[in-house]
Amino acid sequence: MKRIFVFIIVLLMGKSMFAQNVTAIERYNLGLIALSAHRYEEAAGCFLNAAENGLSEAQYNIGTLYFNGQGVPQNFEEAEKWLLRAAEQELEAAQCGLGKLYLMQKKYSDCILWLNKAAELGNAEAQYNLGVLYSKGEGVHQDFSMAMKWLQKAAEQGYAMAQHNLGVLYSEHQDFAMAMKWFQKAAENGHAEAQYNIGTLYFNGQGVPQNYEEAEKWYLKAAEQGLNVAQCGLANLYLTQKRYSDCVLWLNKAAEQGDAVAQLNLGVIYSEGEGVHQDFAVAKKWFQKAADQGNAMAQYNLGVLYFEGKGVRQDYVMAKKWLQKAAEQGFNPAIEVLRMINKGK
Repeated sequence: MKRIFVFIIVLLMGKSMFAQNVTAIERYNLGLIALSAHRYEEAAGCFLNAAENGLSEAQYNIGTLYFNGQGVPQNFEEAEKWLLRAAEQELEAAQCGLGKLYLMQKKYSDCILWLNKAAELGNAEAQYNLGVLYSKGEGVHQDFSMAMKWLQKAAEQGYAMAQHNLGVLYSEHQDFAMAMKWFQKAAENGHAEAQYNIGTLYFNGQGVPQNYEEAEKWYLKAAEQGLNVAQCGLANLYLTQKRYSDCVLWLNKAAEQGDAVAQLNLGVIYSEGEGVHQDFAVAKKWFQKAADQGNAMAQYNLGVLYFEGKGVRQDYVMAKKWLQKAAEQGFNPAIEVLRMINKGK
């Protein structure tokens, strides 16, 4: 209603101002067309022209392009300038964008100020971001009631990330029934982590009766989106069911994405020959990848392979190197083996 009222006032003030306003809107609309076609430089030119004529939506969009470095060189000062102009016109998306810019710059008081303004106007993204800040205690005193408040508001608007995070908070407070409710809503919106968490609740029988078929269904949905932790969860489920080929398939997918736990588990499977042909060389390959990422158990297992000369040439120096790395992380089996090696000297 506010924009219609202003338009009528401009119309009465004279033909030249009416034409100027129409031109700004036309330039803005041309910018939207260019933006949808990924012609960012053309879009930036159109938005800038309309923004200079005071159109808040254009100010927000040129600010966003400066923030992302699309069609213009990335420039956070210019982004702040244009987002601020739009935010001061009470455009909630700009207020939220300005809050996110200040968050990136760790200017927390400004961040909270503008996120609050957008959140009070009902902006779901701003509500979500406020909820995350309060749950982490980032830039504000940690306050789970405030986190719940803002996440709930965003979640009720269908914001999937807020629905998921709300589920996480309920899960952390051992309210698995409420956690399942919000994970379900986020999962229905395609949120992979929520799908994984539903699978885990079914796998463990938390908040729902234990059900491996449902666990597999939800793990699979998340795993097919490339979520490595879900790929590991699915593999673990298949391992408990002794479906070894499926287990190795999904562990490989996660391991190839660099998941250290998957790499460790592949190493264990190949070293023990569980459901696969025993192959210490392949086991060494996966232990090495996980060990290089700092996984203590993989470092220990790699040290043992070097000590026993399995899959590698026996090398006590390398054995002690990797056992020491695991021991430095407090991994007790490595500490015990090193103690025995040193006693045997």
